[in-house]
Amino acid sequence: MIDTRDVVHAPPGPLSLAARGVSLPAAAAFRRPMSAPRSVPRVLGLGLLLCDLLACAPTIRTPLKQALPSVTGDSSTATGPCLGEPARIDLGGPAVGGALADLDGDGVKDLALAALGPGGGAAVFFRHDGQGGLEPSMRVPIPQTPTAIVAGDFNNDGLDDLVIGAADPPALHVLLARGRGEFIAGATPLRVAPEALWVARVDGDESLDLLALDAGGKAVRTLLGDGHGEWKEGKRSALPARVQPAALTLVDADRDQILDLAVLGDSRSDAVVTLVRGDGRGEFGKTLQRRVVGRGARALLGAPLAGDDGHDLLALVDAAGPGAGSPVAAVLVHNGPLEYAAVGYFVPGPLGDATLSDLDRDGDLDLVSAAADGSAVHVVPGDGRGGFAQAQSRRATGLGAAVLVLDGNRPTVLAFGPGSQQLHVFPVTRCGG
Repeated sequence: MIDTRDVVHAPPGPLSLAARGVSLPAAAAFRRPMSAPRSVPRVLGLGLLLCDLLACAPTIRTPLKQALPSVTGDSSTATGPCLGEPARIDLGGPAVGGALADLDGDGVKDLALAALGPGGGAAVFFRHDGQGGLEPSMRVPIPQTPTAIVAGDFNNDGLDDLVIGAADPPALHVLLARGRGEFIAGATPLRVAPEALWVARVDGDESLDLLALDAGGKAVRTLLGDGHGEWKEGKRSALPARVQPAALTLVDADRDQILDLAVLGDSRSDAVVTLVRGDGRGEFGKTLQRRVVGRGARALLGAPLAGDDGHDLLALVDAAGPGAGSPVAAVLVHNGPLEYAAVGYFVPGPLGDATLSDLDRDGDLDLVSAAADGSAVHVVPGDGRGGFAQAQSRRATGLGAAVLVLDGNRPTVLAFGPGSQQLHVFPVTRCGG
């Protein structure tokens, strides 16, 4: 085991924030073709129920030491991205997941939320005008309790489709796009309800597959896509620790062109990142490496953070180690097969969900994260070398702990989650501008 107590920690002063990574998927079950009984196709028009919602990483090119000034807050990024006052949209129930997809074929990503409600749940659609404006458009009922939602071109026709995981009983609901906001709906029963879903190619072909986290967070299951919007049950892989959805991601840690699983979990008194090898057929087995990154696992993100296409990692934890009280984001920069250099950054407080996006259009990924208690959303500009500058925070009441970034001419940060019945829409501004 490689113990990253070699992580460099900033002195508790100016705050810098790094982020969490998420992404994983799988699911088990027997499949039912979408044409089977109980899965009657229906064409759904995006404009049929207007306002229904309202009414009704390869090699590091820059030495890591050059990123260290960001540990104490790089003042050169003081004019980076900040969040404006949010608009609030009532959802009629808490959202358990969100996905970005071009729902109406206009070339702009829209928003789809999986929301809870009386008698089950619904997929709730919002049109995006490309400038940060969202218009509620349609609500598609789901008879079961939704647990997750993902988007992708699952039948290789160039259109964004949706898959919604559900419980009571476990199932996948598939909405295959027909264009102009119309979908064909079908369902596939599952043996275990998916707590979360992710999209990835895990078996070496060109079709998108799904990975699902089993309810309880102890294993992942693979659903192999056939390129026509149907799924074949793959393998179940036990996880090295019980985890939350935010604590999983996929990276090519050993650079063999096959995705591996990265898991952030608590082991005794330590928070540990465990890398598990993918076999290229949808199964994850051999442990490749374990690294201690602090105490109290929160979230994990995988992304190229150091100016190249490396599979870097950011782990959010509650503290650097025993006796340390400040939450920390540990950046693991991918220098080569299973080679990581580590730097730690103090963060504003315990964080829940997080994502990475270039909010200020400077070519570097910035961190967007939600406070674990739903009290604030934080933005921290990245420097493109594995470092992050001072955090900018926006507090609001009634926030959920999940975040997404809606891209466009004006990036927009979205906050929602089980703890809130509202969607908060934050415009991105320039700090001090």
